[in-house]
Amino acid sequence: MKKLLNGILDFRKTKRKEYAQLFSDLSAFQSPDTLLVACSDSRVVPNLFASTDPGDMFVLRNVGNIVPEYGTFRGSVGAAVEFAVNQLQVKDVIVCGHSNCGAVAAIMDDMKFEGDLAAWLGIGAEMKQIKPPKGEWSRLDLASQANAILQIRRLSSYPAIANAIKERGLRLHAWWFNITEAEVLRYDDDKGQFIVLDEEEIPKLLAKL
Repeated sequence: MKKLLNGILDFRKTKRKEYAQLFSDLSAFQSPDTLLVACSDSRVVPNLFASTDPGDMFVLRNVGNIVPEYGTFRGSVGAAVEFAVNQLQVKDVIVCGHSNCGAVAAIMDDMKFEGDLAAWLGIGAEMKQIKPPKGEWSRLDLASQANAILQIRRLSSYPAIANAIKERGLRLHAWWFNITEAEVLRYDDDKGQFIVLDEEEIPKLLAKL
């Protein structure tokens, strides 16, 4: 808490004036072009590794970056998806998993919990049945990558997503953050594995947008 409070002081002293106009412009509306579904893990900071500004991304975070099968778990995930796709008209949806994910470890190793956590992790148990992508990663990191792919598949079944894909070319992406190396990777369907988004890969993707 001390770090947060001191951080607010630092923001007021060093950055508030710099961002004043941007926040003023954003005060009446937002127009992000991306919905990002990410894990709640404190080590995963999308605004940092993607160098985004306020207003760029509509962010949904939860334990394990899990998306329930459509219609099985009414709640904030479906609401966020529908709002981002139908009202905000985002052009891209990203599910971003990460290395050393505690939620994935809990599911894969059958750790026992109670209450809401147990119920939520149960929604992600299907990842144990998914064939992991290619790559020289640990068992749990491969499971985390498979989990990101699984959530993309689940999102495809949401009517808001399916309609936006058909009607206006909404794009879905599975990303994965390697905490140890501070690297962002994306899943390549053709190669069947996650590849690093670097100086060679990113220009190729930009050319397709």
